[in-house]
Order: sequence, then structure tokens, then C-alpha cells
Amino acid sequence: MARLYLPVIAVQQLLLIAGVAGGPWQEFLRPQSEKEKDVVGTRWAVLIAGSKRFENYRHQDYTGKDVNVKNFLAVLLGNNSALTGGSGKVVNSSQDDHISVYYSDDGGPGVLGMPIDEDERLYANDLVTTLEKKHAAGTYKSLAFYVEAAESGSIFEGLLPANISVYATTASNAVEGSWTAYCPGEAPPEFMTCLGDLYSVAWMEDSDAHSLGNESLELQYEKVKNRAYLSPVRQYGDLALNAQNLSVFMGSSDPANHSAMVGDIDNSLRQLSPAVQQRDAELLYFWHKVGISVM
Repeated sequence: MARLYLPVIAVQQLLLIAGVAGGPWQEFLRPQSEKEKDVVGTRWAVLIAGSKRFENYRHQDYTGKDVNVKNFLAVLLGNNSALTGGSGKVVNSSQDDHISVYYSDDGGPGVLGMPIDEDERLYANDLVTTLEKKHAAGTYKSLAFYVEAAESGSIFEGLLPANISVYATTASNAVEGSWTAYCPGEAPPEFMTCLGDLYSVAWMEDSDAHSLGNESLELQYEKVKNRAYLSPVRQYGDLALNAQNLSVFMGSSDPANHSAMVGDIDNSLRQLSPAVQQRDAELLYFWHKVGISVM
């Protein structure tokens, strides 16, 4: 389905940016200053999203068939020699660095999809094994992993160790689907499709709305779970990491553009009204298309 909401994540892409800092998502590509590097090491971000309909995005390092399981895992490990195609960029991180990963595509029990080859799957065991290898190599200090997919909890539940400095949060538990947001009725009238997913919209809008240095991963998780009330949001792995502020992974933002203080569970962002489960979004699109044609 189309995910127009994501202003940085391009379609059909695996995007790697070294030294990510900034605050609002439109500033997400700003390089770190030397001062920021001294404080927290380098921040790395790997973003992967699947959609086939919207093409006018830029800045992606891997597109089309280069977005595949082999390349994704090689990028995470920092293994240039295992790459086929793409820009060749990998997460060449060190022991003091922080990594954030955002993965958005279709999902199923124990698997995540890829945007081009519908038969290709990223299996939970392979992903967790890769994260364990990354940790054993001593090439990061902490890693935060956000997953938007149906049954996305099955990727980590009972599999992700709590002692490899990886914190994961997912749009769903191991057995349920996730939900859409900004669908017809809430979206601008020229769109007949859902423009985002409930979980992803919730955490991104929350990140945009608040000072990242004043909000912890745990607080954001509780707020996203509350706002994305139909999606059974979950967290896994090293839960001690959720005491860290979002700025550790996303950089510090200009407090003038955000709420200076963050309450326990604030309601500054309106409740979203999901329309359908993610897997039914395409049916919703055709239903509205047929309805408009008949009128």
C-alpha cells in the first residue's frame, strides 16, 4: 500500500544515512556536528519501506531489485563484500555508535516482506542472527528497531535476546494485523487510498511534536500504544534501553519547534481514526474508486 505520510522514506528503498542527526523529519538528513559526535558517537539510520505506486522520491541508496534480504542484512552488518548493486553504503559503525532501523512492509508469522519480489521473505531467525553477529562484533552501543507490519511481533517474540543492546517496538503482536490511518474521509479528498499506517503515523507525529531530548523510548511507546489503540503495539529485547531519550537515536531538535515538556501520556495529538486493517487497504481503495465511478 502507499505510505505517503513518510516524508523521508522513499518508496522501494533501502536508505542508509551515516551520521544522522536533526530533529523534525525534514531535517533528518542534516549531518552531525563534531560536538554531537563527541557526545553520543555517530548516529546511523537504516530505513526500508515497500510501495510500488509513488516514484518521485530521492536520496535512496538502494532501489528496486537492490532492496532485497541479502543486501539489507549486509548493510546492517557493515559487510560491503556481500552487497549486490546499490550505492555500496553500509552501517560501518563502531562501539560508541547508535543505530536506528525502521522497516515497513507486509508481514506474516515469522517473516517480513520485500517491496519488489513478493516471494522474497526476511525470516525472523535470520534477522535476529544478524543482530547477534553485529553485537558480537562490538560495532554499536545501542540499536532501536521499529517495525510496521502485520504479525510483526512474531519477528522478535521469544527470539530477540535481552542482552545484545537491541530495543525493538512493533506495530502488532505475533498473531494480529496492523491498521491504517489517514484513509478516505480523513485524507485529502483527492486521495482514494490510505496515506499511512496507524503505528507509524503515531510514532512519527509524536517525534515531530516533542523535543526529542525530553522524551524517552518508553514514554513514546506508551503514547503510541495509547494513540494506535487498535494496533496491538509491542516492545521487545533490551527494555532497559527504553529509558534513553529519543535524541540518542534521532538527534536533538530545536526546542522552539516542539513542546518543551512531555507529560506521562499527553493528548496533544488528536486520536486517529483507522479505517481498515492494513491488508484490506487495497480493497478500500478499489471500493472508493468504484463508488466514485458510479456516482
